[in-house]
Amino acid sequence: MHNQNKVKIRPAVIQDSDQLATLFMNVWHTDFKNLLPKDFLNQFQHEKQKQKYV
Repeated sequence: MHNQNKVKIRPAVIQDSDQLATLFMNVWHTDFKNLLPKDFLNQFQHEKQKQKYV
């Protein structure tokens, strides 16, 4: 029998807000760092992003 790792996808809950904000910040600062001005990227603040997911 083949052992497979399974991924469960569930709706986000309020306790996920910190990790979602961190993910958002990391994606924007990594993927767009050479495409968008640094000042634009720096306007995103972790606490403000976190509040979007609460």
